[in-house]
Formats: sequence, structure tokens, C-alpha cells
Amino acid sequence: SVWDTSGSIQWAKQSENSQAGFGTMCADRKGNIYVMDRFAGPFATLGVDTVFTNGSYGSFLMKFDKSGNLLWHKTYSNGLWASYGSTVDMEEEVYFTGVFWDSLIIDNFSLYSSSSNDELFIAHFDSNGTCIGVRQATGATGINIIEHSNGQLYLSGMFNSTGTFGNISIPSYGSSDMF
Repeated sequence: SVWDTSGSIQWAKQSENSQAGFGTMCADRKGNIYVMDRFAGPFATLGVDTVFTNGSYGSFLMKFDKSGNLLWHKTYSNGLWASYGSTVDMEEEVYFTGVFWDSLIIDNFSLYSSSSNDELFIAHFDSNGTCIGVRQATGATGINIIEHSNGQLYLSGMFNSTGTFGNISIPSYGSSDMF
């Protein structure tokens, strides 16, 4: 749903068969809305639009204009994952972060779990929905991502046991720590 500053609903989309609560959305400076979510196979319906997957789970990336008109959508057949945070940078490129447990395949990029732990992901897209790149970290979950005015990205989340971010490993002080 999209509200104006007085709290009036401008437009809303209802999802049938999606896994509510496991997706996220963000808006660019023009008011376009980017939505990434997962759904249980074989399909999910959003208004008059339906997305399909060949697997048990699928995911979609959609872009709506400020009036709620669907501009484009992309569908991916993936394993189990959740997207919790998103941001649009100054170049109108979109970033999503979250967690996956077995695999995350987006366009020509494939991430696979290296352990039984949570695997953090960051996926980077241009404004047309083309994936520019993906990254992962072992034992962690990405919760939020923002861009600073200097162009740097900041990521927050949680990790269990040990979070491994590239060549940096951080041991946990308890059952779940934040970074």
C-alpha cells in the first residue's frame, strides 16, 4: 500500500499465495516502487499479474510507478530465502539484503550456502531490473541497507555463532548478535 502524507491510501496491491512478511520495498526519487518478495510454487497473483516458478519457491522483483501501474517484473526460481531491507542509491540503482538457506539464483549470479547457517545476501540491480551483482556472508542475516550521502552503503543485521564477512570473522557473544 502507498499512503500520502495525510495518511490517505493512494493505491494498494493484494498478493495471493505470496509469503507475506518475507519481502521488502523501497522508492526512488521519482516515486517508483521496487518490491522484492518470495512465494510458494507454482505461482503468486498480484492483482491482474501472475508470476510463476518451476521450483517449490520462487521470487519476484517488480517496479511500479507512483500511481501503482506495473512497469515491469522479473521472476526467479529459487530455494528458501527472505528479503528484509532495500534502498535506492543516487544513480537509481536498487539494493536488497536478507538471508537465504540453500541457494539464491538471480539472472547470471548464483549463491549457494556453504554451511547449515544463515547466508546473508546483497543483490544489486539497475533501474530496469538487471542484476549487476550479488554478495554473500556466512552465518549472518541482512536486515537493513542504506546509502549515505557520500555514496557508501551501510548494512545492519544479525549473526549467530560466527559471522564471516569476506576475510573478517566475528564471533558471537550469545545466541544472536547484531552488526
